[in-house]
Amino acid sequence: MESVSCNLCGGNKTKLLYTLADFYLDRPDLRVQLKQCCTCGLVYQDPRPTVAEIGQHYPDDYEPYTNLNKELPSGLLGRAIQYGLQKRVNYITRYKAQGRLLDIGCSTGIFLMMMRRAGQWQVNGVEINARAAQLAKEQRGLDVFPGRLEEAAFADQSFDAVTMWDVLEHVHDPLATLTEIHRILKPGGLVLARVPNLASWDARLFQRYWAGLDAP
Repeated sequence: MESVSCNLCGGNKTKLLYTLADFYLDRPDLRVQLKQCCTCGLVYQDPRPTVAEIGQHYPDDYEPYTNLNKELPSGLLGRAIQYGLQKRVNYITRYKAQGRLLDIGCSTGIFLMMMRRAGQWQVNGVEINARAAQLAKEQRGLDVFPGRLEEAAFADQSFDAVTMWDVLEHVHDPLATLTEIHRILKPGGLVLARVPNLASWDARLFQRYWAGLDAP
């Protein structure tokens, strides 16, 4: 574990927001703290797992790696997933009809598969879990780098669009990640990021039990 300063403003004065257990992987004895920067208001975990430690918190049976490792399920669940994926595709194609896209934290690549089917898109992925990246390659024939974005070392101005679906809040250095995205994005390129919203009604209702916190 490591202690860190605010990634946004560099401040060290914080107030404790929540003490959390790991409900997602059913580890109630694990305790982590979410703190809020008193200078800029950013909420972050401190202390937190180091880069070397973080992999143990994303095991191979972590749900995003398992529930979509093949084709979409049938029935209502499949249609709901299809609807959500199509909304993501539409966010991109509304502004750009074709190009090269990078999905950071692509898991087993189902969104990349949808983008590849959407038209003239060349797609790449980055995924920290090596097994999920391998599944994306083997089952869908996708080009996925197993590791962190900064390790992939893409060339300058490589991509027309970069997406992060529920990923930015998981990275160790969000500012560095966004800086790297800026470097690899073409002029006029598109960035889409979805993150949990602490101002949402469900976050206010469930507070420390809110699923969007997803500690650690």
